[in-house]
Amino acid sequence: MGIYRGPNNVTKDLEFGFDIGHGVGDNVTGTRFAPGEPTTNMVSSVQHGAGQLLAVQSVSVAYVGEEDGWSKYSLNGSWTAGTYPYSMRVGSAVFAAGVKYSTQCKIKTNCIEKFHYFASNGLSYVNVAMDHNGANSSTLLDDGSYLLKRQGFAYTTATTQPGYLWTRGNSETFSSSTDFVYIKDFMVERKDHCSPWTATSRSDTASLIDLKRSTDIDVGGISFSTTAQAEFDGSDDKITLSHANSPVTNVSYEMVVKFDSLPATNSYKSIWQKQTNWNDAGGVMMQFIYNSFRWSYGNSWGGAVSHAQSNFTTGKYYHIVGTVDNVNGENAKLYVDGVQVGSTGAGAKLNTTAVLNIGEGNGGRLDGSLGVFKMYSNTLTAEDVKQNYNSYKNRFNI
Repeated sequence: MGIYRGPNNVTKDLEFGFDIGHGVGDNVTGTRFAPGEPTTNMVSSVQHGAGQLLAVQSVSVAYVGEEDGWSKYSLNGSWTAGTYPYSMRVGSAVFAAGVKYSTQCKIKTNCIEKFHYFASNGLSYVNVAMDHNGANSSTLLDDGSYLLKRQGFAYTTATTQPGYLWTRGNSETFSSSTDFVYIKDFMVERKDHCSPWTATSRSDTASLIDLKRSTDIDVGGISFSTTAQAEFDGSDDKITLSHANSPVTNVSYEMVVKFDSLPATNSYKSIWQKQTNWNDAGGVMMQFIYNSFRWSYGNSWGGAVSHAQSNFTTGKYYHIVGTVDNVNGENAKLYVDGVQVGSTGAGAKLNTTAVLNIGEGNGGRLDGSLGVFKMYSNTLTAEDVKQNYNSYKNRFNI
């Protein structure tokens, strides 16, 4: 299924940014700038060939070759196993005791009428005791294939096990010259949820790509939610960027953010910060402080636009933009969900040297998820902000 993106984003004078690329319900679709969270595919050695798909009962399975990105296998013989639920399995993996794993693959056939059921559930990992059974699912995709997943299962003791496919045959005979099953994107990973498929692995610096391709983003210090959004735990999660490619006069910062918790009354919590101390003359930051959301620039007390914290709630996404125009002497402005909610007089010019900490500041840390974060070297207009908001609102259910 394609990803709805809505109207085009404004990209003029974009200096840095990331876009996780997914909607809030999609955790297995990688994109060019968001390939997926760091992971290792434990079955990378059987991505193609005889070891990926094997027979279990009655019907034989033989690797034919590759076809349009799919591994193709012929079927041969008659189903004689009665109500036994599995005719095929995927290759085995080695599992440690008490650790949660997730697995996925895509599968299809050109002879579905010869099956009593085909891909009717996820993947079954059985035979020995489990601490957690995990969640099984089978989703019919637009191309007629099935996405099979089993997420968050764990064995009581260390073991080597295959994954069984719910593919029970009818009494009809399969012919190796006409009857085929196709499989691709087989992965087993050490996580409690599935992430976008990779044949081998993704590193901390290959999981989230700067939209300008000028800055390496290291996500080793954050987590990812079960819907693949960058997640900050409010304790020690952050992304630190030491680049000095920061505008000094006109600037806009944009984010799509969900708060899992908000600060207590008369307390504070930072979301991101590009400054060293509270009163850095050229710093910029966004934070909750003393019952307000604040877009601060110049220093954290002087140049700031505030919006009451009571306008925000947990568990939902917001599109937030802060702008400054020091060239034309216009006000600094704050926008929430496409609407300007405050402004104030422009302040000092901005600092180019301080590191950018996303998820952390002098006033605590973000507890929530970031789907989008961008920095521009110009002042986005109200029309620009509205256009970008419209491009995100359906993806994030804003």
